[in-house]
Parts: sequence; structure tokens; C-alpha cells
Amino acid sequence: MSKASRWRLWWLAVPAAAGLAWTVAIGPRAAAAGFTAGPDQILGYLGGHSLSRLMHPHGAFAGAGGWLLRQAPLALIAAAAEAAIAGWLDWLHTDEWAVPPPRPGLVAAARGAAARRAIRDSTVVTRDGCCLGVVPSTGARATLRWAEIAGGALFTGDAGADVVATSFQGVHAALRLRKPVIGLDLSGDPAIAEALTRACSATTVPFRIFGTEGGYYEPFREANAGRRLAMTLELISPDGAQARHARAAETYLRCAFELMDAVPAGPRTPVLDDIAHLLNPLALQARAELIPSSGPGAGALAAQIRECVRTAQAEPEIVLSAARDLEAVRASQAGRWLGPGAGQADGIDLGRVVRERSAALFALGTPGMTRLVCADLIALGDHLRGIGADGDGIVWLCGCEALPRELFARLVSSGAAAGLPVLATSASPADVAELASVVNAVAIHRLADTRAATTLAARTGTRFAPASAAAAAMSAGRPAALAPAGAGHVPLALTGIDRPAPAPVLGEGAPATELLPGPAVADAKLMSLRPGQFVLTVSSPRYRLVELAETVPARLPGESGRGDRR
Repeated sequence: MSKASRWRLWWLAVPAAAGLAWTVAIGPRAAAAGFTAGPDQILGYLGGHSLSRLMHPHGAFAGAGGWLLRQAPLALIAAAAEAAIAGWLDWLHTDEWAVPPPRPGLVAAARGAAARRAIRDSTVVTRDGCCLGVVPSTGARATLRWAEIAGGALFTGDAGADVVATSFQGVHAALRLRKPVIGLDLSGDPAIAEALTRACSATTVPFRIFGTEGGYYEPFREANAGRRLAMTLELISPDGAQARHARAAETYLRCAFELMDAVPAGPRTPVLDDIAHLLNPLALQARAELIPSSGPGAGALAAQIRECVRTAQAEPEIVLSAARDLEAVRASQAGRWLGPGAGQADGIDLGRVVRERSAALFALGTPGMTRLVCADLIALGDHLRGIGADGDGIVWLCGCEALPRELFARLVSSGAAAGLPVLATSASPADVAELASVVNAVAIHRLADTRAATTLAARTGTRFAPASAAAAAMSAGRPAALAPAGAGHVPLALTGIDRPAPAPVLGEGAPATELLPGPAVADAKLMSLRPGQFVLTVSSPRYRLVELAETVPARLPGESGRGDRR
């Protein structure tokens, strides 16, 4: 029965406790008398000298209805003890690699049902993190702590809707705690903006979307000349020959931005429009004549501007290329919103988002705009570290496969140091499998690509199995990155964790069994997950693995009619 049900042996404590309570209730003497009443009747009947009793043994059970129930108190205890001993002996003589996993029972089912109901009622905030779903095997909540998210988290899988739904649990929890949320949507999925809009409305968090009413964005306004130059180069620096022209125009642009600081334009003039105007050497020279002669460094700046004007007149393509790039940016759909808003508090400012603990979303469709916002985020992180402040927010990065690996790594590193960790999602696991080594936590939904499954399976950790089991897995067609077992330490691929290899398993008088390391969660399992299921692995503060969990989307407070019970 235990093999068929895979129940845990400790469940036998339930009938044993029931029998003990029954025995105490009726008294040990009455329980012992009831337990021996049946055997006494049977032995007395069969011990008679009449041969007819032996020919008709059913007479020994006459009146069994009266004494069978009296046996129950001590019988429950004896039966539980007998089953426990039998189960222990069976486990003692069973190959540990062949023991099937226990099936979830009534306790796990009841616990899981309660957890699902609580999550659907918008209980996404835990004591130290957020709730992503439920672990079916135990009924426990699948959680991700803020300390684990601090190093960055990646949600990936071929089921894009499931990936977004799981990651949004963390965003929802952050909004409930009034943490600042900065969203970057590189996927073009309209459901991202819709979900974030509804969540901010339900939690009364101020929210702005770039490219909509109140969604102006001008990171250049409060930046110094050096930061303006860096962001402008990110915005207009494509590949190829034009990139060389942009680099050649760097000196000219630096002088122009310094001139804008010395002689600013009107407060309602977009910075990009002003710099595009100053890319005309004659305009630059005319503005330079307005530099106050008493200002610090006025003479040096005027000399630099005269040199830039001579260079631009000798090689006009240097500034013409940058001017064409800026004109193309301003003419694009997103570029029209790169400017000051209608009011003082209008528009999106990442520093103000953090200070006001509000939310903002950028739906980015061009590489230039993506690089611009990422550069602004990294600069914000540098500023927060410089003043010793913690952003205490999150960056929700959807479609992270569109970012170069180096830029993604800089965002994760900057966010981890500034208190703005990155929650990244991707529905293209083949493109982001290598990014798993950059982040601290990875949630993996069903995969279809074999190579991505092998890479991400290695991220789940290392588990040792006998060489025979590894050979069986390989013969079954399941690719696994196994290496010969050796003494010392076996590094855990891609996670930076170094775990000591366990000693070989020894049998009585038998030679040592060779153990080979393989992924803790096989790639075949990652490719066979059902909709909504995911595997969660965390590297630090301590290694943690949830081998199977199910996403439970939370209803928003306005929809469920219940508050968040923390």
C-alpha cells in the first residue's frame, strides 16, 4: 500500500495517535481486555476436545461483532507500528536511487488549496518577499525574497504569457509595498502596459507611460554636460560609418553642451532641439558671443568653441551626420515625446519616480531609445550610490533578449548596488540562456529548445547519481552534461557555487559505486513542464531550489474585494 500510494511513513502517526487517545479514554485495562477478548474466544473454542469443533471452525467467530470493535484501540497502535517497521525494513533494503518520490496527500492538497485561494485574493506580499505560486508536492507557497531579487531575477520559457504572469507577481507585490517600479517593455506586448496600469490603479500608485498624455521624458534637463553627452551618444550612435562620425563629433557636442550650461535656452525648449540647433557652426558661434566674460572658464570655453567651429567648417560631415541622426530621432513616434511636459510636474523623471515611490513604463521600439533609457537608469544608480541612498524599488525589464549581454549585465550590476534590482523576462530562452549566469535567481517555464534546456538545467545545481543511472538517462535520449566524478570540489556551473563532492556509496563488501554529477533538474523535465509550471533556482544568500511550482495569478484588490493579508 505504501508503494502504491507513496505516502510518507510519518503519516502512520495519525492512526497511532487515534488509538492512543482511545486507549486513554476507556482505560488501559479495558483496552487490553478488549484486545485479547477475540483471541481468547478463538483459542478456547479450538482448544476443546470435540472433533466437531475442528471440522466447523467458523463457530470460533461467533459474536465477533461484539469483540472486534473492542480490539480497535490497541489494534490501531499495533497496526501502525507493524506498518512502520515493514516500511523501514523495505527502505533499508531498497536502492536509494530507485525510491519513487512521495505523492502529495490530503495535508498537501488542503494546504495548497488554501494557498491558492489566498494568492488569488491578492495575497502576494510575504514577510520578506513576494509569492509567485504554489509548490504542489507540499502545498507550500513558492516565494522569492527581496534579498534574493537584489542580485537580479530572470523569468524565461517558451510560454510567454506564463513568464509574464509569474514575473508580474513580484511587480504586484512591489506596488503593494509602495516600492518604485520602472518598467521597460522591449517585447511590444500590449498586455504589459495594461497589467501595470490596472495594478497601479488598484493600489493607487501614481503611474505614467512614456508616449501618452503626461508621459513626456527628457533626462537631459537636469543632467550635467558630461551626462548629457553620454546619453546623446547612446541615442544617436548606430553601427558602421555613422558611428565613427558620432565619435568624431564628440568634442563638438561636449563644447555645445558646456555652452548650453553657460548660456541656457528657454525653459520650455527641448534639450534635443537646442543641441540640434547648435550643431550648426554659425549658431554655435553666435551663442558663444553671449558667454558672460566674468564667468569662470569663459575664455577657455570660447577658445574651444572657435576650434570646434573651424573643424566643423573644414569637415562638415562630422556635424551633419549627428544632425541627421537627431532629426530622425525627433521625427520618430517616440522622439516626439522627448521634451518637457506641459507643466512643472509633468513628464517622467526617473529620480522623481524613486523619490515619489511611483511607477513609470517605457514601451521602447528603437535601439537608440533603449540605450538612452538604460543609460539614464545606470546614471541614476551611480547617483544613488554616490549619495548613499537605497532606491528600494525594482526595474521590470520585459523582452530582455533585445539587449546586448554587456548592457544587461551593467543594468543588473548597477541595480543590485543601488537598490533597483532587475526583474527580467524573456519568451526566447535560446537567446537568454547565457544570461542566467548574470542574475541571482532564475524561474524557468517550459522549454522547447534542447540547447537552452541543457544550459538552464545546469543552472539548477548539481546532483550525483550512479554511473548506471547516468548511462540509462543517456541511452533514453536525454542529453545531460555529465563529467567524470573525482575527489575534491565539483563547481556548480554558471552560479559561482562550489560544493564538495559527496563520498562514493559503499555497499557491504562491495567496491565503491562511481557517482557522476548531473543537473539537479534534468533538461528533459524542463522540456516537459505543463502550462503554468516552473522551476525556481536561487544562488544566494544561500542556494535554494524549487523543483516544481505552479503560478497562481493574483486578482487585483478591486477585483477580489479583499485586502492583502500579510
